[in-house]
Amino acid sequence: MKKWMVLLVCFICSWACDDKESNDKIQTSSDVANFEQEGGEISILIQATADWSVEVDNDWCFVQPDKENGAFFVIASENENPTPRMTVLRLIAGNCVKEIDVVQEGSDEINFFLSENEASVYDLNDNYAVVVHSDVPWTANNAGNWFVTEPVSGEAGVTLVKIRFSQNTLNAERQGKITFESKNGDVQEFRFKQEAALLDSRRQDSLALVAFYNAIHGDELKAEGKLENWKEGNLETWQGVVLEDNRVFNLVLTMPIAQGYIPTDFKYLSHLKYLNLSGTSIGGTIPKELARCVNLQTCVLGENIYSSTQSDLSGDLPNSICALQKLEHFTCSSTHVGGILPELYGNLSSLISLNLSKNAITGPLPVAWKYLIQVAYVELGANALAGEFPQEWSVWKNITTFDVSNNVGLYGVLPPEIVAVTTSYGGSVNIRGTNIVNE
Repeated sequence: MKKWMVLLVCFICSWACDDKESNDKIQTSSDVANFEQEGGEISILIQATADWSVEVDNDWCFVQPDKENGAFFVIASENENPTPRMTVLRLIAGNCVKEIDVVQEGSDEINFFLSENEASVYDLNDNYAVVVHSDVPWTANNAGNWFVTEPVSGEAGVTLVKIRFSQNTLNAERQGKITFESKNGDVQEFRFKQEAALLDSRRQDSLALVAFYNAIHGDELKAEGKLENWKEGNLETWQGVVLEDNRVFNLVLTMPIAQGYIPTDFKYLSHLKYLNLSGTSIGGTIPKELARCVNLQTCVLGENIYSSTQSDLSGDLPNSICALQKLEHFTCSSTHVGGILPELYGNLSSLISLNLSKNAITGPLPVAWKYLIQVAYVELGANALAGEFPQEWSVWKNITTFDVSNNVGLYGVLPPEIVAVTTSYGGSVNIRGTNIVNE
């Protein structure tokens, strides 16, 4: 581990407290603790109008109070993962709470690894991906004749490998494997399974919507005058449901719905093109089964621009979404969704707009998103992202709106190409509240 560091800086000039109505105040010499990959120790001075304590909830960052000298030590262990990490310290003095961001760089060593080593896909999915991280050239070998890999070899760096599947028409699951081998002889395996053929009919559309009705306590909502005609007649009369060629292709429910979840039976809505559940408070997680909705073009979850309602969605963003090759607009904003930004979303070759703002997402900006060649609108503000800005994103040629504001853990240089492109379209770039510089 690198020799311990001590950071002592001048006090900020004003008192601070997250509770604006509190008479107690906290003042610290820094609002952020930045660690290199090796970890170490940072000292932060503190003054408070009441007895104070520090809370932190993780297994890599520790706090040692030194009340005699009006300070506390933040201690971080070595980060052996290439991914930067971030946590928050909570300082408490009486009724006052103040937060300190702790950010640590990832390992400089890429070595040889995959974004994931196993996955599941659905009978209709003809597309998936895996990201190869390697410091030397590599090759891939398929074990199966019902899928192909592109490319089958690559150079050092970060490479997104697309996998194309044939449709599974059998009543049995099938399994495949791709073996990746580096020039140094290191081996990584990517194993996956494809589900057996599922029933696909208008009746399955109906059953999927009934499952959704039950998951959101539809009887109670109907008693409130919502969900008009649901479970009472032809699908085309159900509020928010639109059919095309006798199949459900549009589902829009932006009314207040304060309970329930999105059921896994959504996988039967294979003709669904437009899904909008914004403005609801539906909870649970985003079901990975959405990946079987292979015709999905627009998916809007979480915030409604006309409402301040926050969705109760939580959990991580599912990697499986990367299979939706027709997806053009994906919004999941103002929720409790966390985890890291999936590298595999670089496989969304049709994606035009992406809004994942106002969530609890951590980790770095994925280099593999350089493959989002159509993207024009990216909003990632107000999360807990950390790490260096990827210069590889400079290849975006259609970007008009770009926002990573209020992610204090982000640093580095904003590629001038992004500024030039957004300016040429009359768009905007927002990096306020980060440590990214615009040179």
